[in-house]
Amino acid sequence: MRDGKATEYLKELSSLSDMKIQSELTKRFPSSTTSEYAQLMNLIGNSDRLSLEEKDLVDNILNSFSATNKRQWYKGGSTAFVLTSAMYIQIEKETLALSVFIRDEKRLDLLWIERVIHDFLRSLIKDNAFREQVIQRLEDNQQSEKVVNV
Repeated sequence: MRDGKATEYLKELSSLSDMKIQSELTKRFPSSTTSEYAQLMNLIGNSDRLSLEEKDLVDNILNSFSATNKRQWYKGGSTAFVLTSAMYIQIEKETLALSVFIRDEKRLDLLWIERVIHDFLRSLIKDNAFREQVIQRLEDNQQSEKVVNV
């Protein structure tokens, strides 16, 4: 379009359908399940194939906030329509790997979830009773899904 209308169309396209384009692009991104992601976090955290130096590198990459006798990671990310959060905790011999993926085409739920997810994860790490309650709730939900899927 040599008449200069291409620039005009591009401006209109970016303002009118930017969110539609982002939504379609998000659908084409590589994807996984929360279970696979948590298993990957657990595998990396519990690997005996990594040297201490390599584990330190992983800790740095995965935003480690470790303390004495603890390895703790949090890795988050999101698009306009998908929130992803994953965490790994190792305290002495106990480990917990958790991942949460939330897809919200209208973005209404993501608005408040993005504000509370860090507090939720922080409580999960620091509060043993809360962590046990969450684990029990997840196990109960998993059992009920098996019953429904039978």
